[in-house]
Amino acid sequence: MTQGAHIQLTEQEEAICQLLDQTCAYIHRERPELPEVDSAQRSGDGSQPCEARIAGGWVRDKLLARESDDLDIALSTLTGNAFALYLKHYLSSESFASSPLARSRYFSDRFSDMGRIGKIAANPEQSKSLETATARVLGLSLDFVNLRKETYDPGSRIPTMTFGTPKEDAERRDITINSLLYNVHTREVEDHTGLGLQDLAAGLIRTPLPPLTTFLDDPLRVLRCVRFSSRFAYQLHPSIIRCLTGTSTTGASLDDTDASSTQIASSDDPRVSARDSQGVESGRNQLRDALVSKVSRERFGIEVDKMIKGPHPLLALFLLHRLELFPLVFHPPPGAGKLHVASSGAAKPKVGEPEPDSVALNAARLLDAMMHVKALVDGSPVNQSVPMDTLSIGDVVHTAPRSDLSRAFSAVPTSPIPRAVFEALPYDLLYSWSSSSLTAEERRRLWISVSLLPLRHLMYEEKKNKHAWAGESVIANGLKMGTKTLKEPVASLHRCLELLPLGRRVLSQGQTGEESETLDRLLNLPPGLSVKSRLGLLLRSPHVTNGLLSLRPQPALLLSFISELLDLWRQSEFDPDTSTLAPLQEQAVQLAQDYSRFWQLIQQWSLVERAEEKIVLDGNAVTACLGCHPRLISQIQVFVLAWQYDQDSIGWGAEEECARWLKSEWEKGGLVSFEQRPAPIPVKGDKGKKAEKKKEPANVQVEKEGEGERRKRQKSE
Repeated sequence: MTQGAHIQLTEQEEAICQLLDQTCAYIHRERPELPEVDSAQRSGDGSQPCEARIAGGWVRDKLLARESDDLDIALSTLTGNAFALYLKHYLSSESFASSPLARSRYFSDRFSDMGRIGKIAANPEQSKSLETATARVLGLSLDFVNLRKETYDPGSRIPTMTFGTPKEDAERRDITINSLLYNVHTREVEDHTGLGLQDLAAGLIRTPLPPLTTFLDDPLRVLRCVRFSSRFAYQLHPSIIRCLTGTSTTGASLDDTDASSTQIASSDDPRVSARDSQGVESGRNQLRDALVSKVSRERFGIEVDKMIKGPHPLLALFLLHRLELFPLVFHPPPGAGKLHVASSGAAKPKVGEPEPDSVALNAARLLDAMMHVKALVDGSPVNQSVPMDTLSIGDVVHTAPRSDLSRAFSAVPTSPIPRAVFEALPYDLLYSWSSSSLTAEERRRLWISVSLLPLRHLMYEEKKNKHAWAGESVIANGLKMGTKTLKEPVASLHRCLELLPLGRRVLSQGQTGEESETLDRLLNLPPGLSVKSRLGLLLRSPHVTNGLLSLRPQPALLLSFISELLDLWRQSEFDPDTSTLAPLQEQAVQLAQDYSRFWQLIQQWSLVERAEEKIVLDGNAVTACLGCHPRLISQIQVFVLAWQYDQDSIGWGAEEECARWLKSEWEKGGLVSFEQRPAPIPVKGDKGKKAEKKKEPANVQVEKEGEGERRKRQKSE
């Protein structure tokens, strides 16, 4: 056990440590009898005093000078629930009331009471082998659990959980830097693996036991290794890479021939019998099967969400790819059904496959470069170890990662975007795409969106005869993330990958013909509208601007720009890892200039600010003005919005002015031709109502059938 590291406690943490220490002494001295605690929740005969240690993340973060308010309390002779009950009992006892601690400022206010104890039962089927309890004490969240040891009976693959020593418990944790313990009685950091403090100083993610043994105990630890590696920009130990991929690292700074690097399972682990290369492959397959069968999709989603929200999401995505986990995370889960190509018009849809991971990874590199304004230094292949440039545009200044991050990022290619591309984009648009301008939720959605780009053209059957984009299946079923917070917004961003590039070409470059007709069809626009009104209605699309889903045009434009850059690469068969960017730089700059013109039109007419402008004439006003059939209101309101956007601004008297224009157009046969107008619904009480119904039943029926067909067509579009 390595010692010597020192933790500086806050006053609040000092009070917690004193409380835990005194509770252990009280239990041993007074031996209180609680009806909820039986012998099954104790270890041994009770002659040994219970010891409490703070374990895991809190110890790691304190040593890294990071704040943490989530404490895991590891107990030597009691289960977590039993100790929590004793703690609550001690806080209400005369012994505590007479102690100096009870009179301290942390226990003298009304917030000092211990919160409700939440008991979490063990669930071995989901790799949760320990009974734990949670409670809030002095405003901090405390999780209580006993020190554990797992043993395997001969011929059995199911572990038996028993009380363990601090060393046995430390060896059964996920990674060495999370296996450190802080003894509340001695106030010392304990490193029972002998590797935790060393790996913390070296910036290394390593499992205490050989990785396959650690991962089979709880397969979710595979994703946790990726999350912690990307969170701290620490290097993965070669043994983890070999365990997941069957191959060794190349160019690693650690000695991959070392026994600790090549051994992937404990010699006494009955779950993996072979120790040769075939055993590695067998263990790898067993681990991947366990990830799918034993880990809930909610736990997948929680870990992935933490990676995406962390400081280095790009590194997380590259690590998932390096460990061959990317399809397991970002493809539809087993049972989602066959995927088919969205554009297939055949009666029997064409079965499709996701595109390679490289599509998402290249998009992620572009997103990271755009959000942090990182430009390629020169025209060399982007996988070369060139230092990242510092680019200053206005007050947006970004620099290269600190030197302590460089090793972890050494496998991640540098920015694939030449400086000239940034210089071709207007400052205000570039700033709106920066990490500091985008909200945390917008950044989260963009990272998920680029991760799902390999599924861009694939659909799945959500319900019988109802199909949806395959990415929605990943979010809803594969990661179990929120519908309103993630699934619907990301699905809208996906729709913008068609809408915005098409709108850019048609409205800012004057493309006509089929592309112009397609844009109007997608937006349900009538022909003949002005560029300004069509652009306003494009930004008003609920997929581009949507207050309920917190959607703005700027993130959608960023994703569209990235998608079009990728299309440039694809059309030119450009590989950013092996080729130079010089031949494509002119095209990339031209694309940036096209987006610049598109954005300048939007800004010239203040269409972002007007995207959620209230319509000047609502449905009742349109009916009162024209006396038309209610069925036509939504169709006519498109013209109202177009008129509205064609005005420089909407002020006092706009309703009357719009109503006069609308009535004039209507009377001339505009908006909706005379032949397409259903007969107005008679006013209630009209004597001619019954006669009218009898007189024109066939015509009315034809109108109803025609409208039904039109609605079906619009819905399919």
